[in-house]
Amino acid sequence: MTATSAQLLVLCQHAPYGTARAREAAEFGLAASIYTEHLKIVFCGNGVLQLLRNQDAALLGVKQHDRLLSSFPLDRKSTRLNSSHQIIS
Repeated sequence: MTATSAQLLVLCQHAPYGTARAREAAEFGLAASIYTEHLKIVFCGNGVLQLLRNQDAALLGVKQHDRLLSSFPLDRKSTRLNSSHQIIS
């Protein structure tokens, strides 16, 4: 019997501010990364707004979301937005 590692996909489709959904998805991904090496995070819809750098969350009185995402080994050089700015490939 061979051991297999679970694969997990986290779909981030909410804007970084306004609700806790974006932060909760990122925190879930961080926690899950302890248990699997095969973790993929997909940003789509308003979720691509999470990838914008230098957002000023202080104006909203909340924590900076991009600091949380910096915990992930994102390869921002290979991520690009398509013409509709909805999908990262």
